[in-house]
Amino acid sequence: RPMPDFFSTLLWPKLQRVEAMMACQPNEANAIDYRTKDGHYLSHHVDDRQLSKEPIANLSLAGNCYMSYTNMKHKNRKRQHEQPCHTNKVLLRARTLQVMTGKSRYDYSHGIEKHDLLSDRRVSVTMRESPTTATATPTVTSSRIVHGEKKKGVEVEVEYPA
Repeated sequence: RPMPDFFSTLLWPKLQRVEAMMACQPNEANAIDYRTKDGHYLSHHVDDRQLSKEPIANLSLAGNCYMSYTNMKHKNRKRQHEQPCHTNKVLLRARTLQVMTGKSRYDYSHGIEKHDLLSDRRVSVTMRESPTTATATPTVTSSRIVHGEKKKGVEVEVEYPA
């Protein structure tokens, strides 16, 4: 299905203000509704390189949570040289835009444990550019400073509401 009208008229112009999103043309969006009482969570994963280009953006519309990042590069090394897997948690507040690029996109798995959903309900939209999906060309470009949050090697751009 084509992207909803609100994406091109409301959301896309705002995404284009984030430097990491300027060269990206999202053509897929997944809305996810997490319910604490139903035991929802997001399994740890690294998004497929063939199905998703860089970056991947996630807009938290409602609810707070911690997203966990685990360095898969260290985890996948040979056992005798394996370094301990270190997991980092990043707070994603409602109305936060998270953009995964570089190491956070490719070297770290990400997920949300059941106990890390901090609200009764969390709603988010994940946007990506997929080479397997037809793209409409966006027309808006601009720039904006985004607060970067760095935790023990995980680089995640997080935009906090004003």
